[in-house]
Amino acid sequence: MPPRRRFVLTAPPPGCDVAVSSAATRAPRPVDKAEDVGYVRALQDSEHRMMTSIEEGIIGGLETLETHMSRIEWQCQRAEDDAVRQMMRTHVLEARVQIDTVEDTGSSC
Repeated sequence: MPPRRRFVLTAPPPGCDVAVSSAATRAPRPVDKAEDVGYVRALQDSEHRMMTSIEEGIIGGLETLETHMSRIEWQCQRAEDDAVRQMMRTHVLEARVQIDTVEDTGSSC
């Protein structure tokens, strides 16, 4: 039978205060602060460029959608105009048929 694995929690030895270590008490050097400021500024610039790019993409997409909407509205208006024109032709043809029928009935007497 293979040996069992045991998990052991380790802690610092008694008398060793972790909060008071030389690395934790060391004051940041001015070079570290300058590097941090430079890094933060670089991140902010990168974020600004990304947001600008996203905004430009959104604006371009909106302009495309507006163009499509205008075309669709134009097509709908044209379809409505065609339907009205067709209805008018139908009414004219029906009126002609009625006139021809009345003339045919009147001439046979």
